[in-house]
Amino acid sequence: MQSILSKAVLTILSVIVALGIGEITVRSLGLGQVPERSLLFSSPTWQQDAGNAIRYLPNRKIRTVGVHDGNIEYDIQFRTNNLGFVDHVDYARDTTSGRKHYAFVGDSFTAGYHGGEPWVPRLRDRVRGRNIGIYNLGIDGTGVGNFSRLLKSASQQISITTIVIVAISNDFRRDYWYPQVQGNDISFCRETAGPPECGRVARVIPHDSPVVEIRKIAKQVADDREEGKSIFRRSRLLALLKQTKRNLFGQSAYSKKSLEHSLLSLKKIRDAFPAAEIHLVHLPQKEEVAMGAYMLDFGKRVEETGIRYFPALKRCDWSGDMFFKHDPHPNKAGYENISSCVSNYLFKS
Repeated sequence: MQSILSKAVLTILSVIVALGIGEITVRSLGLGQVPERSLLFSSPTWQQDAGNAIRYLPNRKIRTVGVHDGNIEYDIQFRTNNLGFVDHVDYARDTTSGRKHYAFVGDSFTAGYHGGEPWVPRLRDRVRGRNIGIYNLGIDGTGVGNFSRLLKSASQQISITTIVIVAISNDFRRDYWYPQVQGNDISFCRETAGPPECGRVARVIPHDSPVVEIRKIAKQVADDREEGKSIFRRSRLLALLKQTKRNLFGQSAYSKKSLEHSLLSLKKIRDAFPAAEIHLVHLPQKEEVAMGAYMLDFGKRVEETGIRYFPALKRCDWSGDMFFKHDPHPNKAGYENISSCVSNYLFKS
């Protein structure tokens, strides 16, 4: 027994020493370093409406800054309208005879403000004179479950004849969440049966903060985040292994449960709007463009719900320079490509 215990202790010590040497080696080579990313907003930004759907605070001019490793990736402003959506036009119910009303629902790729000018409102220029209304229901950070809730609550305020679900693969694994603000920190709290699980996502800053102050705040956010990490989450060796896994196999696996829950939400949308024409435009994420393939193939399952599926990665041209260098969102060129791709699919005829 003593011999077995000694061997076990020796094995554990050997593993610890090997991991320590590996950690030192990775750090000395400058590998496995995770970029410090800080998101700053000049407003609490999000709210939960009466239907428990997430939308933005109404009638706001919001500045948002993305900082990566001390460098400002983007510094832009966007407006929200009377109903808390990204648009310079207010929304109201329109009963004009024969008019089509397109509701574009999705996450940040639909909200589109990272490109400097939201692309969904710009579609109005493409369909001007064709008796078509355009509504931008894109809310960043949300998934398919919220799309269902949001369409239900928004339909009480606006007319909807056509629904365009603009989704990325990540939308099919995102849980319901609600915003929580404590001091200057914005957190997203997952809806759970037990205590809510909250994680800080952004910090509120004064709207007119100078660049020097922004960099200082971003550094403080990164330091606060580092202090809250366990020794394992600080490990560069583990970070390198995770990066290698992502490069080989894409992002973390999509659970079957999340996918089925999202497909059920799509069916709820189909059932809630039986007379509506519904499309799902599957936009590619940055890493999917690099791989040339989706990490999640659900087109057939979507069409089984009675929703038309459009694989934008395969039907339109994409390149890595359509995204920010460090941030996963499309840049101005990327959103122009999205606008052209979606417009040609929906309105070309």
